[in-house]
Amino acid sequence: MITVSLSLGFSILVSDSLSRGKYYQLKFKLKDEKSLDRYIGLYTRKTLDADMLLFDENDKMIAKIAGSAGKYPNLFTFPGAGIYSVKVIAYSGEGSFLMVLSGKEELKTILQDVK
Repeated sequence: MITVSLSLGFSILVSDSLSRGKYYQLKFKLKDEKSLDRYIGLYTRKTLDADMLLFDENDKMIAKIAGSAGKYPNLFTFPGAGIYSVKVIAYSGEGSFLMVLSGKEELKTILQDVK
């Protein structure tokens, strides 16, 4: 298990590896901004079956994203400012993953850089 705390006034891009039964967890603070829209995505290779789960500050799951290859991140509107956590869980296999939480402005640059 890896736990990190960040503030989401900027993009979060995490690249790591997991194997079956392991997970990566990150907590972040979303500040009160004009827009609570963020793009969220999880990219995995065929050797790893993993999902990304997003939780609010009451540990209620508010989104689930299946790991995929080459799929555009999903637009998600957060319910408000606060502390959130995201967990990437490996269900089977092993391999690397790339997790993205980003505003619209930064997304094109991120996707261009990780190709």
